[in-house]
Amino acid sequence: MRTLATFLITVGVTAPALLDANIAIDGKKLRPHQRSFEIDGTRVTLDVDRSLATTGDKITATLVAYSDTPKQVALDLRLVQSHIQPGQRVSPPERQIDREKITLQATPDGGKARVSLLLGTPRKSLGQLDEFTIFVAPHGTPSPTKHDFDGDADSGADFWQASIDAGQAASVDITGWSGNSISMRTVAEGPIVVGQPFVVAVHVKNTTGKTLPSLPQIDLATSDELAGKSGNDPEVTIDELDSHDTETTVPRGGEVVRRFKITPTLPLKAVTLSVSATALGDDIGPIAGGARDAITFHATESTAKIALR
Repeated sequence: MRTLATFLITVGVTAPALLDANIAIDGKKLRPHQRSFEIDGTRVTLDVDRSLATTGDKITATLVAYSDTPKQVALDLRLVQSHIQPGQRVSPPERQIDREKITLQATPDGGKARVSLLLGTPRKSLGQLDEFTIFVAPHGTPSPTKHDFDGDADSGADFWQASIDAGQAASVDITGWSGNSISMRTVAEGPIVVGQPFVVAVHVKNTTGKTLPSLPQIDLATSDELAGKSGNDPEVTIDELDSHDTETTVPRGGEVVRRFKITPTLPLKAVTLSVSATALGDDIGPIAGGARDAITFHATESTAKIALR
């Protein structure tokens, strides 16, 4: 099973075997899909500049309002945070950490506003995972974290989901990470050629100073899968090549390697993937060690194509 993201691979122009992972730089190449909704005949779009960030970082949300007749549209943007622990039986409580009232001048060409948002405060402990959600709706819409408003027994989250499903609101999720508590690197095995399959090996080393009680789960996913919209015609397919080890623990300094075959379905010059490594403490949680990073690989064109020039 593939989980939320962390490793980013971009196929480009040249072909170094390994580059340093960097969420702050390469994470910006991984963006959520645009969301939109309508209010009184005006279409509003929501774009966010990244879906993977370090908790405490700033991100930018861009809102654009389109209307054949110019008019003002008042919106509420809310930023909600929840601390995630895989395997929890009860979902962690959400809390609203920011609310912005935004007035857009809707025009046929689109009236735009950019909003800078702070993803909480940096965490002192490594290996901590947060989920941030940006909600946008007409001004005055109740908070998605409140319950029993207007005499309704449903939760705020249920109310918001119904509004989103009805095309009356929009939301985008962002993964927040506090930093790697285990070491992770990835290596391309052999040259990477545009449009051709290639293999990457993800190396995860136990640097926690103690035995990990379980093998880390290592996952790769496309940007579409990360956004929850994989569809039937993916630009890239991912196949794990290795069977899982029979060992159930990882000693101090021990290393686990997983190899994946990446197959572009189109001759793309850029392919974005996400990867995560998570070792749980007792099969269901909490996280005993984890890594989430962004990394960029580049590809060359085939020798045959170059010879034809």
